[in-house]
Amino acid sequence: RKMQLPNKGGILEGVDGAGKTTLAEYLAQHHGYRYEHEGPPPPGDHLLYYGTRLFKAVQRDRPVVFDGFHVGQAVYWPILRSDFSFGESHLRLMARMTDGWGVQVIFCCPPYDVAHKNWMSRKGELFVDNGKHRQVYDKFAKLSESSPFARSLFWDYTKIEIGTAVQVLLNQQKFLHPLPIGVVG
Repeated sequence: RKMQLPNKGGILEGVDGAGKTTLAEYLAQHHGYRYEHEGPPPPGDHLLYYGTRLFKAVQRDRPVVFDGFHVGQAVYWPILRSDFSFGESHLRLMARMTDGWGVQVIFCCPPYDVAHKNWMSRKGELFVDNGKHRQVYDKFAKLSESSPFARSLFWDYTKIEIGTAVQVLLNQQKFLHPLPIGVVG
């Protein structure tokens, strides 16, 4: 039996190999979430892009789970490219939108050696070297502790089994009180 979800979904963030896709696919398969994978944004105003994408997603008929979204790009791009600026002020605005629209940000954060092993098993398709993977992991860890993410959840699949993690997530979301569409917290 599927649970009735009082929210509009979740955004899974974390370094490659952290379990985002595994959790997203589980939520889609077992709880009716709409799965969406987010790659790099198109050129232009990234805040407008992510805000619009999120706005459209929360208006649909069932909750969405994003496999990576704005936080991932704010972490990856400065390390891998130099042409992206999505700073602290942008993250704060997106946090207001996610909170206001009932979308939970979940940081997938297993120990680095576990995430690295998973990433390497997929051939580490994105990075030139292991050092950049570690930089991304460390940046996610630091960012997850910053004020825009005070209401975020954390999942380490080496400590919490996926079914238990999903129940915690669904129970936590009962306490989210989304604002009407068009209102930013």
